[in-house]
Amino acid sequence: MRTSSLLLVSTILIVTLTSYCCNSLPLSTQKRWIIDDATGQRVKLTCAHWVAHVKPMLVEGLDKLPIKDIATQIANSGFNCVRLSYATYMFTRYANNTIRDTFYSLDIPEDVVSAIEKHNPLILNMTHVQAYEAAIDALGEKGVMVLIDNHVSKPKWCCDNKDQNGFFGDRHFHPHEWLQGLAFIAKHFKGKSN
Repeated sequence: MRTSSLLLVSTILIVTLTSYCCNSLPLSTQKRWIIDDATGQRVKLTCAHWVAHVKPMLVEGLDKLPIKDIATQIANSGFNCVRLSYATYMFTRYANNTIRDTFYSLDIPEDVVSAIEKHNPLILNMTHVQAYEAAIDALGEKGVMVLIDNHVSKPKWCCDNKDQNGFFGDRHFHPHEWLQGLAFIAKHFKGKSN
């Protein structure tokens, strides 16, 4: 009797803790709260920012670690979401370019290319879309939600009043192309679980 009671209490505790700490999609809102639709529990987003909006339009750190290890470190650090930035041009002008071709055109140092090839051998031959999706998938495998963030239009660091790269009327911001990029993102990543 004591063993079965202990087992029952342990099971209830595990189920309660798991359902409380682990979010699932979809999420919704109730007044000012974000709610996990599966559990009805409030969700507190604890997000990291993984940069992919600068040249060469690839998530950072792939020359240091495999993409799955970076996703693991993010999850193990207590983050349940990542703000994954991108530049509009990644998907409107450079979507079909491979990472290797982009690196070549930007004259990225060979030691960086070799390090990426060592840690992430498939990435260099992927298109920008495929490489971005690989980051989303790696995060999803670790239960990390992704906030896809259209950070800029032209891939570069931002933000000052002279970069002409982020708002209506700016030289590098074209509303039609911006909408084209948003539509592509919405359609392409619609089925992702994270």
